Amino acid sequence: KDAWADVIKSFQNKSTGWFEAQAWEVQNPEQWPWHPTHAAAETLALLGHSPRYRMLAVDSILQNQSQWEAFMDKYLVDSANVWSGSQQVQCLLGIARSADDPLMFKFYKWYFSWLDNHANKSTGYWSGKSKDLINQLGGAGRIYHVYSCFERAWPYSKEVVDTTLRLQVNGTFGKEAPGHVSGINLDGVYSLIASSRLADVEPYRWSEVRAACKSWLAIVSEQLSDPALVLQGGWAQNSHLLHGPLGAIAQCAFAFPELVRTLR
Repeated sequence: KDAWADVIKSFQNKSTGWFEAQAWEVQNPEQWPWHPTHAAAETLALLGHSPRYRMLAVDSILQNQSQWEAFMDKYLVDSANVWSGSQQVQCLLGIARSADDPLMFKFYKWYFSWLDNHANKSTGYWSGKSKDLINQLGGAGRIYHVYSCFERAWPYSKEVVDTTLRLQVNGTFGKEAPGHVSGINLDGVYSLIASSRLADVEPYRWSEVRAACKSWLAIVSEQLSDPALVLQGGWAQNSHLLHGPLGAIAQCAFAFPELVRTLR
């Protein structure tokens, strides 16, 4: 683990604290340097390590409360692509938490209050300037994960379930070709299961959430059983893509273990 951590640390820029992506990593460059830095900081935390250098760019935001509103407005309220913008919103707090930044504590109380006050009461998503509900689901799924990490409930959880169930068509939540980017299905499955469980007495529309998972599993199991599709198709482009369907399967298995059976 220490050797692996040393390799990850070697990608950090001493002057900025950012972990730098490589030239061949062409996916979602608009989310750099937030995305790779968040992934690196969280991985190091799991390995029992911390970044070598201070996250100076992150610190500059956390130290200056006058920047907080502008940051959230830029990536959510004023964004026409909240699926992408939510990455930065997720990453700011995630980096600070994983790197054990003492500046985080004042910010995180403000952060969740802001999110609570800006959630759409009809959908439970953060709409921004996007009118595409799939795009909004992609953004919301990431933010719900942050709430979960801090053991907080997000607002309008029943509306999240209602909206997300409507978005599933023929088993999937997105319009991607088979074997291509399937992260939106992880967002859909996670949002359904986690939001349903936030109900006061018993999970909300739990049987329908189970049916949604079952429908999704029928499709993805067929795709993942095709070696050519997995090893040579869209999922083979880089390691970032396959974690979406695998993560969605894992979420379904945790919630409904009777639906998932794997053979070795």
